[in-house]
Amino acid sequence: MVNKDARIIVVGGAGTMGSSTALHLARRGYTDVRVLDMFQPPSANSAGNDMNKLISTQYVEGIWGRLAFETWDLWTSDPLFKPFLHAVGRLDLASSNNARETRLRQQYELSKAHERQHEVEWLGHEQDIRRKAPYLKQADIEGWRGLWVKDAGWVAARDALMAVGAELRRLGVKSAWGTSGTFESLMLETDGKTCVGVRAIDGTEWPADLVVLATGAWSPALVNLEGQCVSKCWQFGHIRLNPDEVDALRGTPTVYNSELGFFMEPSSDGVMKFVNEFEGYTNMSTCRPFGSDEDVKISVPRSHALHPTDTIPTEGLDAIKKVIETCLPQLADRPVFDTAICWCADSFDGNWLLCEDRRYRGLILATGDSGHTFKMLPLVGKYVADLIEGKLSDADRELWKWRPQARQADDTGREGPQCRDLNELSGWRHDPDSLQGVPKLGSRGSQAEYCHYNDEDKRKTNMEQLDEMRSRMDRFEKLLENLIVIQTSQNPALAAQLAPTLPGGTSNTTAEPASSSVQLWTNESQDSTVTAPAASQHPASALRPPTAIPTLSSDKRRPSHNLASSPLANLEEGNAYDQFQRVDEAAGALIQYGPTSIWTCRSPEVAKVAPPPRPTLLPGDWVDWSRNLPTSFRIDRVVHDRALQYFAAFYAPWCLSVDMDGFMSDLELCNVIRAPGNDSTPPTRTAHYSPLLHCCVLFLGLYMAKDEYPDIMASLETAFVQHCTQLLLAECRHTGLSSLSAYNLFANCMHFLRTTNSGGELGSGDRQSGIGYLFSGLAIAGVHALGLNVNCERYVQAGQITNKERALRESAFWSAYAQDTIRSLAGGRQPMLPDFSHVPLPQIDPAVDAKPWSAPMFPLTMNPMATFNGGASMRSTAFRWMASLAVLNRRVLETLYSPHRKGSRSKEAVADLSRQQDEWYSGFPFQPPEATPLPHVLLLHMFYHLSVIFVHRSFYRSGVPASTNKCDQASNSILHLLRLFDNTHGIRYAHHNLINVIFGGATIFLLRGVGASNDAGTSPDIQNFRECVELMRRLGSTWHEAVTGREILLSLQSEYLPDTEAALDVDNLNELHSWLESQDFCGMVLPDQTFSWDDFGSFQM
Repeated sequence: MVNKDARIIVVGGAGTMGSSTALHLARRGYTDVRVLDMFQPPSANSAGNDMNKLISTQYVEGIWGRLAFETWDLWTSDPLFKPFLHAVGRLDLASSNNARETRLRQQYELSKAHERQHEVEWLGHEQDIRRKAPYLKQADIEGWRGLWVKDAGWVAARDALMAVGAELRRLGVKSAWGTSGTFESLMLETDGKTCVGVRAIDGTEWPADLVVLATGAWSPALVNLEGQCVSKCWQFGHIRLNPDEVDALRGTPTVYNSELGFFMEPSSDGVMKFVNEFEGYTNMSTCRPFGSDEDVKISVPRSHALHPTDTIPTEGLDAIKKVIETCLPQLADRPVFDTAICWCADSFDGNWLLCEDRRYRGLILATGDSGHTFKMLPLVGKYVADLIEGKLSDADRELWKWRPQARQADDTGREGPQCRDLNELSGWRHDPDSLQGVPKLGSRGSQAEYCHYNDEDKRKTNMEQLDEMRSRMDRFEKLLENLIVIQTSQNPALAAQLAPTLPGGTSNTTAEPASSSVQLWTNESQDSTVTAPAASQHPASALRPPTAIPTLSSDKRRPSHNLASSPLANLEEGNAYDQFQRVDEAAGALIQYGPTSIWTCRSPEVAKVAPPPRPTLLPGDWVDWSRNLPTSFRIDRVVHDRALQYFAAFYAPWCLSVDMDGFMSDLELCNVIRAPGNDSTPPTRTAHYSPLLHCCVLFLGLYMAKDEYPDIMASLETAFVQHCTQLLLAECRHTGLSSLSAYNLFANCMHFLRTTNSGGELGSGDRQSGIGYLFSGLAIAGVHALGLNVNCERYVQAGQITNKERALRESAFWSAYAQDTIRSLAGGRQPMLPDFSHVPLPQIDPAVDAKPWSAPMFPLTMNPMATFNGGASMRSTAFRWMASLAVLNRRVLETLYSPHRKGSRSKEAVADLSRQQDEWYSGFPFQPPEATPLPHVLLLHMFYHLSVIFVHRSFYRSGVPASTNKCDQASNSILHLLRLFDNTHGIRYAHHNLINVIFGGATIFLLRGVGASNDAGTSPDIQNFRECVELMRRLGSTWHEAVTGREILLSLQSEYLPDTEAALDVDNLNELHSWLESQDFCGMVLPDQTFSWDDFGSFQM
């Protein structure tokens, strides 16, 4: 018997067995329980972290029959679990008259013998099956038989685990996540036989009186189980349904066929999961579990959280499609997305391993889930607690004991043949280093994520398009050469004039040819000067793409010098809009002038900035990291670096506003102070770093950490404005790529600054949001000044711009484009950047995706892939999808919200935009969001759902059920994602763009709740609305505009939901919707001047 104040550590406490164990211990009064896990609940490594799981009571005898009825009672009665149960029944089917059908018939007879015949029904013909499940009308189920089970259905697995995690926090259960919660080894007493705690991978030691190892499929690789369990995986995939299809399938029973697979009703947002049934896969690897004297080859799980590009084997995808084609052929054309594998620990006999380890006193093993444990989430912890307290029955103790001697070599724990190994199969593994330069379109989903298409698909890959473009250019140049040869053979005078510009040609005139070597730019990767080809070497001698050679007149008065190399040629080529002049080598500044500009005829003045070598500190040199910061601003390096960590984790990846890898490297480079005698001068800015950008990054990072450093923030604002205004003027003189990023961030900084008028208190004065919005126009002007809206592919082909520079320019363009779109949605204004001008979407870079993501509270360790903090950041993939969503949102703005639209807000226009949104989300690789809960990925999910609201909100109360359903699904999804963000990171660390998301979701809950019933104030929708208000309040601890947003929401609530029993009538409800539709919510939150409640005065109920 263990005392109630004993220190109990539950390893794997964010998964199914672990969280259930901690819950039952806490409910029994244990006061010092701590859960350890890589991830917060629901653990990304847990098989229970899934959209849904089956539950049934089809067994009536034996251990699993008893446990099934016990757990069903808990799912239906415990307030913690009851909301997640969907008791829709189950069809347990067999495809042919075989042993499976015989067993189902036996279960039916046993149910009748136990007087449970009212809970089951035998389905002896396919028509009986279709009667229970009309949606199988078109299914190929001839000859099928089966059992209908009433007390069965499915549970919202992920949401249930999340609720258990929240309950553990409420009950005072302690926790440790990340590196300090990731198991490395047991701590043993000097006798080597008594477990006294757990050591984490970062060296943290957790002393304990008792340790419970509930690590699921990871258990055999962590502690030597002597072969009693084997880690195996199964696979699943999803399709997307439209609202009408969701309604048609709502409340339908689950379908299970052990020879084929299973599925259940779709989620509220139209996602339907399918699983094929088979014997599972292993992943044989060599490792040394704790307690093993030598390396062993066992099956080791491959975590999707750490390998987010993994999908499923090709044969698995085919098997899932077969389930769909057989049972729901009307949906067989839907793409299968978000394919993934989940891991279980199968015991050799299918029973739990629930006992004290025979080798180590004080170590409780709770594993061997064998694929049927999540349904026992409310119950399994009871038996672990009973074991700890010595209350476990003798029969259960015997069934779940330590039993390596009973294992047979070929035992699998399940029916069917021996399972195969993943390493023998193809189509599932897509590690970034194995892509070999192939542009990757996503991190999860079907095989179509990569540039690999079936023969019938006529699309081309990026490389194919590039090869074709180059081939066309070669043919075009050859044609030009042939034409020139023909013309010059007939016109000697023309030949003399063109000789200096012909490939391999020589001049017979006395005119000097163009300079044979003109310095144009610096290749940063090689620190070498790249020279332009001489005019005698290539027709394209100017910094512009090759153009057709003009027909020259034989007028004797033409000047004798070569006009083709003259700036005057820029005026003749009236359609060559994109003329560039390089003004700053290190900052990557190419200034663009069109043919109408006088500056087109001016030779560029290249800034004489030294090439940026890697920082090599010579004797006496040092790095002054603070030299570009305000001199009156005093902070130490620790605070500085911590603020940058906050920015890098929670701000920079969104819209890829700053490349923090390049920024941190060049911060050192640009702040080297040379000792006397060391002549080389470092640059003051690069394409990744500028003094203004440094100050803005620091300001926003400190803003997110201001609770830690309130005194610093109070003194920063005045110093920031004065110092950065001077930096802004300096950098505007020659805008570079880093300056463009700085302009955008400076606009955000100015938006959140407040003039102080009461002793320097932060937030005491008026907001400067109007100034912030105007400053954002600098970034748009910078896009045009740098010519970022010009496709640079032909310059790369001509050898005049490097691929690296082209990628930097395209990235800078799409970052500005996405931020401009978001500002437009937030402010209810039209975008300042009018068009994307055929600039290709940013390329996905596997190396960038593989860069680790780390939150400030979880610094990286020597083993950065051991925890989510240090896992793949997926920045490049998320940025590409952010850019494509921005393009789609531009269409929404132009079609539905442009002041120039003429009746375009039609049902047809909405339907077309909705279709485009569905296509975007069906291919979105980061699904489910719980598998990759990165801040920027979660925010991208939420912005998609917000854009759905923007499309459909106009028809919410206009007799268009599809639009109403879309808005309802979007608001529910937003709230789910907000909870996930809060549980994973903490809502207060979210980007300020989340204010718009919360506001949009809350208004839909308000609309739905107000018209729900006479008891609208207590409806689930209003509860959800109030949860949004609370989340807005907590976000307000970082971004003050969230406080304003919360006040507006509360005002709306008090106006339309007064504390009375009377309900709003239909006329008033429609009036509320009309008024909500006419308002710019985000404009209220982010206005050009201080918000006034008088704005509501014009609306009368």
